[in-house]
Amino acid sequence: MNRSPASSAWTASHNHLGQLEPFSGFEMGLAWNGSQPSHNSARPVIACRRCWRRRSLGCGSHMGSARPNIALQPTSPASPSPRLSFGTLGGHTSHGIALATGLAMALSTANAISQSASQQIRIHVASSWQGLSVIETRPAGGDDSCPTPTPPDPAEYTVACDHAECSEAVALLLRGLKTAPKPQFHGSDLADLVSWLQTATPQDIRIANSGVHHALYSTYAAPRVREEFEAARADVELISRLLDEYYAPGHWWTDDYPHVSAVVGLADGTTVSLSSSAQQAFMIPWKVSRSGTTYQTYEPDIGRALASLAPTRFGQKDRLAGTHLRSWLVSEVFQIAFRKAGRR
Repeated sequence: MNRSPASSAWTASHNHLGQLEPFSGFEMGLAWNGSQPSHNSARPVIACRRCWRRRSLGCGSHMGSARPNIALQPTSPASPSPRLSFGTLGGHTSHGIALATGLAMALSTANAISQSASQQIRIHVASSWQGLSVIETRPAGGDDSCPTPTPPDPAEYTVACDHAECSEAVALLLRGLKTAPKPQFHGSDLADLVSWLQTATPQDIRIANSGVHHALYSTYAAPRVREEFEAARADVELISRLLDEYYAPGHWWTDDYPHVSAVVGLADGTTVSLSSSAQQAFMIPWKVSRSGTTYQTYEPDIGRALASLAPTRFGQKDRLAGTHLRSWLVSEVFQIAFRKAGRR
């Protein structure tokens, strides 16, 4: 049966390499005499650096007229580990080229991964809350059933993305961190809220605050209260004053103590720390620490971005998003209108 060069080489190495005594500091190479061998004339040459162990390898009786490969150089016995030498196949160093190509591809891949990791943005957010609360319960069935607490809300989450592929919420957070610090509340930051209140339909009022909607638009609602409400929500100065009082530093209420902290790892390696215990919508002001500098900012986009990134039922998600701010503002404007209507 004809054997391929590869199978012949395997047979020779398998039959004779096992006869070698253990040694260190020797390197072995396998080459083919002449040009590309045929299937019937494969003549493998076993070359052993530093010595030519002809009898141990059986070169004379089994391997034909084997000759040492003079291109191979001896290795110092102090070499920490043997090196693998590659012979020539068809006059070309195919194994060496393949090895060099593989190493180049590996280095290129490693560099790409390292560069991609350096461009990654990582955000970790945690929340907590203390105060009086009502535990939601559901009956287990039967007259003697005991209430079962609902599963706890998620208290933290992590978001990681490549700088070029991050979501709009991450981009909003980065823009909020890049803006100049706002040491006090600016009503212009909530211009969209004021615009909503001035153009809200009865259906919008119902969605925001069903109690106010009933007092304004039910069958028994007093027309003069509705007239005062329409006049009050059109008063921009009145709304601005209400928002300023809402975000005043000394404005707070009891039995509601939230806290949210975040660590943002930027693409340039900088780390930004955020924290807030504010009760108001968007949890402003935020305490920001970056590069050894700490400052306070009334930037609502920070809360909006963290709320957009947060999972469902994340603690303080609604507060971060300012979900209840419309309900609060509608209620405040209605109370002013109601008091004015009572004095008419």
